[in-house]
Amino acid sequence: MKRAVLVAMFAFAAAKPVALYAQDSAPLGKGSVSVKLGYVVFSEGVVEDDGIYLGLEGYARVAGNLYLGAEVAAAYSMAILTDEMALVPLELNLKYARGVGSYFVLDGGVGLSYARAEFHDRILGAPSVTYHEWLFGGQIFGDFGYRVNWFYFGISAKYQLLQGFEAVEADFSNLRLGAQLGIVF
Repeated sequence: MKRAVLVAMFAFAAAKPVALYAQDSAPLGKGSVSVKLGYVVFSEGVVEDDGIYLGLEGYARVAGNLYLGAEVAAAYSMAILTDEMALVPLELNLKYARGVGSYFVLDGGVGLSYARAEFHDRILGAPSVTYHEWLFGGQIFGDFGYRVNWFYFGISAKYQLLQGFEAVEADFSNLRLGAQLGIVF
């Protein structure tokens, strides 16, 4: 008898309807924190202008489906024995999030950034020279994620447009594609 009750309870728990996040007025809760890892491509500057980035973002709900947040990231070109580029953007973003189905969240937004750009010039037979500047810019982005309770996993895409780098001919504007893992509270 105990076994039949246990099986019935398990079947009921598995078959009960889940909360639909699409009907939730706050698809990312009161806020969220995520770690991002991905691929970056700089517009122009070095032979190997693609590389990796790592970022940390946090958002807080300000109204309905609107979230205000900040992100800090580090992006590097992957070069061996040639010039290298590095970027550390500090961003302030506003995004709109919407639940899609039971567990999925789609969001997109815009923001402003202030970034430290560094160009490491390697010249064979001569000492290396490093140039750095602070650049203003803006970005547009979108994310698609899977949310279950407090856990969030997703993919993201961001295009960041930055002002010109004056020390050398390099454009630190970039496209970032990656994965993110976070918590929703």
